[in-house]
Amino acid sequence: MANENILEIKNVEKIFQINDEYLQALESTKAEIKNGEFISIVGPSGCGKSTLIRMISGLETPSSGEIKLKGNKVTKPTLEIGMIFQESRLYPWLTIEKNIEFGISDKSLKKSQKKTLVNKMINLVGLTGFNKALPKQLSGGMQQRASIARGLINNPQILLLDEPFGALDAFTRMNMQQELLKIWKEEKNTMILVTHDIDEAIFLSTRIFIMSERPGTIKDIIEVNLKGQRDRSSSEFLEIRKRIMKALFGSNDDLIEYYL
Repeated sequence: MANENILEIKNVEKIFQINDEYLQALESTKAEIKNGEFISIVGPSGCGKSTLIRMISGLETPSSGEIKLKGNKVTKPTLEIGMIFQESRLYPWLTIEKNIEFGISDKSLKKSQKKTLVNKMINLVGLTGFNKALPKQLSGGMQQRASIARGLINNPQILLLDEPFGALDAFTRMNMQQELLKIWKEEKNTMILVTHDIDEAIFLSTRIFIMSERPGTIKDIIEVNLKGQRDRSSSEFLEIRKRIMKALFGSNDDLIEYYL
């Protein structure tokens, strides 16, 4: 099961019409993602990273090509694909447990069953004790934990994350990366993350998709084979970082050294 493709992106292109002009965001984009993988997508600003995962989610439709989930064409949002945005998007008037409960799709569940499911998600994301808190009473990182819990409440096959930690401070961001890695290992969902943070991509991923400038396409795929604990200062980690920089900036060694 783990070696089967759960998602196929086949020659996907996306063209937007802005007034009387046409803008091509993506061209000839192809990829296969296996069940249980953690994929990160990195690339220049405006290269179509977020457009791609919005099409995976069914929120956007390709101009040509197709995206298939377990062999079935994705044409609209489905409960099998969850999505987390950069903003927490919690309802400010609802408690954390009610925000998470709101995401439950199975309305036939009894109140006690919903409570058990919500408590499981709250414990999973490390928010035990904050069930009755309002979003405004929590830090940005804790709000995103609640968003992740709501995104996982229906046990989706794939969880999409569009820059979920982009607005957080560096310390909170690193903490959330560790929490997300723990959740992925426990829940075994397939995760697809859009990020501008190369270290974040390496720390979390099994593979990293490198996108070209607009019109974007997946121009390189880098395997992340880090054994044991993911040490950001290890030679293996730094070597992968250099490979990503090379893929992004080509032979511009001065620019690569600056970022390293």
